[in-house]
Amino acid sequence: MIGQVEEENTKFFITGSAEETAKVGFDLAQDLKNKKEKTAVIVLLSGDLGSGKTIFTQGFARGLGINSYIKSPTFIILQNYEIEGNENFKKFVHVDAYRLENGQELRKIGVEKILADPEKIVLIEWPENVSEILPKEVIKVSLKHLDNNKREIVIMV
Repeated sequence: MIGQVEEENTKFFITGSAEETAKVGFDLAQDLKNKKEKTAVIVLLSGDLGSGKTIFTQGFARGLGINSYIKSPTFIILQNYEIEGNENFKKFVHVDAYRLENGQELRKIGVEKILADPEKIVLIEWPENVSEILPKEVIKVSLKHLDNNKREIVIMV
């Protein structure tokens, strides 16, 4: 890792490789998987195309103990994965809102029930497209492509 800075409720990272970007996702998932919540844990993942969202998500899923190949569900919108061996969380739900125009499109596929389920960890890519239906209690992750393999990652909890 090239650099890491922490402030209250915010962590800043500069990564120099895809592996380091995935490791930040892995570490975040490790921190979250033992939380007890009354609703789903919701992670909003923002960043331009090519900023490293898929790599981050792959690391995040591995941190939850998921060994399946993770790719962005751009055309199917939502993908569910089983979380094995965790007493708090049973499913990881990966949502890609890139093709959506508003949150009503997510409502049609039952996202509100998913977001209310305390046994789910939900990661939403392109949350700005559906922001009007998202709860306020979320973890925000922002990725920015700096150059070559270098990324800036900001995590606000």
